[in-house]
Amino acid sequence: MSSQEVSVTGNGRAQPATLNAEARVTSNFALQHLTAAVLFTEKCAEIERDNEGKEFGAFFEDIRSYASGAIMSSVAGLEAYINEEYLPHDSPIRKAIPNFEEEFYKQYGIERKPTLCKYQLALKLLGMQKLNKGSTEYKDAKNLIALRDTLMHFKPFWDKEHQKAGLQEELKGKFEMSPFLNDIFDSDSEFAANNCMSSSCCKWALKTSYNFIDAFSSQPGFRERWKELLDKELLDKLNKRKDENIKYVVDNEYVNRLTKHPNKLTEYLDKLAIDT
Repeated sequence: MSSQEVSVTGNGRAQPATLNAEARVTSNFALQHLTAAVLFTEKCAEIERDNEGKEFGAFFEDIRSYASGAIMSSVAGLEAYINEEYLPHDSPIRKAIPNFEEEFYKQYGIERKPTLCKYQLALKLLGMQKLNKGSTEYKDAKNLIALRDTLMHFKPFWDKEHQKAGLQEELKGKFEMSPFLNDIFDSDSEFAANNCMSSSCCKWALKTSYNFIDAFSSQPGFRERWKELLDKELLDKLNKRKDENIKYVVDNEYVNRLTKHPNKLTEYLDKLAIDT
């Protein structure tokens, strides 16, 4: 038997009560960005393998497309993830900000702050220790964003007096440069658009984004959501592509161990069969 609430009108007749409800479906895109970065990395590595030993040629345009896509998607994952931590109505960060709507969306508000500042502010608001700016995770994330910005706002090098340099030194030893170029460019723009177009750089970008989010998520209250996303989304997609005969330097026993410890995704990415 079911029951139904009724309301009584002025004429004494009972009328069914009405209820207006609004439902919203939200999407989280951080893991989608990181998954895209994995795909771009694989495609970049595939082209490198197919052209191994060849001189610089037209194929490098495809490498540029996939490598720049991996770099930009890796940073997009960083940017999307922290927004996904602020915005839910049950978010502890949101609850810690009086008048959230104004403080977040106003001109020069939280929404407009640099990405890494958003992460630091979130920890401060919750009374947690900020990330160490001298740590590898923080410095790599900062340099990754600088690399993305250099590509996003690319400026062709014409005049030496206006040349911006320094990115090469910051990224030295982080990854292998493109094997199809003999020279290392001095200007940031040319260095980013040429030397950094390698699958090794793609892997570094992806791992950098993951490592930074993982360091942030190691604080109490964040780990559960990060682990849940890895369990349900990214790890499943990576394993699915393995089943579709994408070549990985991973045996089944390793994948089974990883499934029980998804926080070791970085180790997994290291073992992707990207022959650089």
